[in-house]
Amino acid sequence: MTIPDKANGKTVVGVDFGSDSARAVLVDAATGEILASSSCAYARWKQGLACAPSEARFRQHPLDHQEALRAILHGVLDGFAHRETVAGISVDATASTPCLTDATGVPLALRPEFADDPDAMFVLWKDHTGEEEARRIADAANADPARYCRHNGDTYSPENFWAKVWHILQTNPAVANAAAGTVESCDWLTSLLAGGPVPRSRCAAAYKQLWSAAWDGLPPASFFSALGGPRLAALRDALSGCRFAPSTARAGTLAPVWAEELGLGADVAVGVGNIDAHSGAVGAGCNAGTAAFILGTSGCIMYAVPRASFGDRQVEGVFGQVPDGIVEGLEGIEMGQSAFGDAYAWTSRLVSTPQAELDRRAAELRLDDSIPVATDWFNGRRSPFQDAGAKATVRGLTLGTDAARLHYAVVEATAFGVRTVVEHLERNGIRAERHVAIGGIPRKSPFVMQMLADVTGKTFEVCSTGDACALGAAMHAAVAAGLYGNVAEAQERMCAPSCATYRPQPGLNHDARYAIYKAMA
Repeated sequence: MTIPDKANGKTVVGVDFGSDSARAVLVDAATGEILASSSCAYARWKQGLACAPSEARFRQHPLDHQEALRAILHGVLDGFAHRETVAGISVDATASTPCLTDATGVPLALRPEFADDPDAMFVLWKDHTGEEEARRIADAANADPARYCRHNGDTYSPENFWAKVWHILQTNPAVANAAAGTVESCDWLTSLLAGGPVPRSRCAAAYKQLWSAAWDGLPPASFFSALGGPRLAALRDALSGCRFAPSTARAGTLAPVWAEELGLGADVAVGVGNIDAHSGAVGAGCNAGTAAFILGTSGCIMYAVPRASFGDRQVEGVFGQVPDGIVEGLEGIEMGQSAFGDAYAWTSRLVSTPQAELDRRAAELRLDDSIPVATDWFNGRRSPFQDAGAKATVRGLTLGTDAARLHYAVVEATAFGVRTVVEHLERNGIRAERHVAIGGIPRKSPFVMQMLADVTGKTFEVCSTGDACALGAAMHAAVAAGLYGNVAEAQERMCAPSCATYRPQPGLNHDARYAIYKAMA
C-alpha cells in the first residue's frame, strides 16, 4: 500500500472516555508514536454518586465529563512546543451512554433543578435498569416485517440507547416532561470541542440506536409511538433530524474558545465521535484477518470481515453487525461480555485481596476437581444470544475452596465466555488469523492472558500501548484531518506493535470443564 506523506510533521490528539476515567494521547501522525498521554478519573463517579449497583443503576454526571475533557487536553498539550502541528482531535466514549437534553442540546443534569437527579445524567453503558423495556423493544422489532433488531442479533440489550431512554420516560415524569432531545456521550463531547451541533456518530447509531441505511435511518415514529407513546416518538423525531456520519468524517473545526485556551490553530479538525471499543479495535489493527479483544471492565470482541465471505446474511446471536461499522468496506461484527474485569473486581472485593495477588496464587494451582466451575454472567450475558437477565453461578464449592480457587474459576469462566463467542463465529464461517488483545487486563495480568490462550486454543498478542482506544481515536482524527485517505492507511503507519504473545500450553485441557460450563447455561 502506498501511503501519502501528508502526515509527515503533523500530530493528532485522540480522546477516550472509558468507564472509570478519560484519557488523551498526543500522537505523531506519521509514525503512531505517542508523544504524550494524560488521564483523569471522574471525581463524582469515583465516589459512587448517582449509582446503585444492587439495582444495576450506573450514572455519570456531565460535569465529570466536562472536567475530565479539559484536564486531559491540557495534560497532553501544555508544554508541547509544536502545537502548530496539531491537525485534528477525535473522541470516543463508552456506548450506549445516552443523556436526555433540553431543546438546546444541554444535558438536563446541567440545569439547576436536575443537578442531582440520576435520570438527568448520562446513563452508563452497563446500566441495566431498562431490562424490561429492552425486551419489549425486541419483541416489537421482531414482529415487524423490517426486523429492526436484525443488526443486533434480533435482540435488544438494556445496555442500548432506546431501552435506557424509554425507561427514564416511564419512571421519572419530571425529567420526561423536560426532555426535548437525547445525545450519546461521544456526540456531546464532540459538540463541546466543535462549539455547536455536530453530525452524530453513525457507529453509535447503527450499533445501539436501531439506525440502518436499510430503512433509511431510524425506524418510523409509528414504531416508537406504539411502544412508548408521543414522548418517545418525539425524541425519535428530534434525533432523526440529525445528520449521521462515519467516525472518519470531519464534524467541524475546534471552537475558538478551545483554540485560544489550548494554544491551537483555528483550523484543527474535529472528527465525528465513536464508540470506545470500536476505536480500540482500530487502534489494535482490527481489519480483515485480525480480530481485536478489548478487555477491561467489560469484554468486547471485534471482527472486521469481508462482506463477500457471507453476503447479506445476518449472523444469529451477535451483539452488533453493521456494514462499515469498524473499518470502511468491511462488515463490523461486535460480540462480548458484559462483565470481564468487573468479575475479577467482584472476587477481589469479596475476599479482600488485590487481583495481582489472586493472580499469583491462582497461577500456582494444579488444574483439578478442587477448583469450582463458574459462569461469567455477573452483569448478564451479552453474546452470543444476549440475555440481560442471566446470572453468574459457581458449581463445586466445598469447605476447601479458598480465594485462589474461586479466582481461578472466575477467570476461567471469562475465558470460557470468549471461547463461546469465537466458536460461535467460526461455526458461522467467521475466522481470524490474528487475535490481538488491548485494554487494562491484557497488560496487567499474564495469568488472564495465558488462561485465554489455554481455554480457546488460540494464540493471543498483546498490544504494546495501554492507550489503544485513544490511539484509534487519533487515527480517526488523522483521517478526518485529511492526512490519510482511510482507516487502513492510518493503521499501516500508526498501529502499535505487540509487546507479548501467549500460546496454548501443551497438555493442559479445559474441555471437560468447558462442557460443564456449557451445561450450566
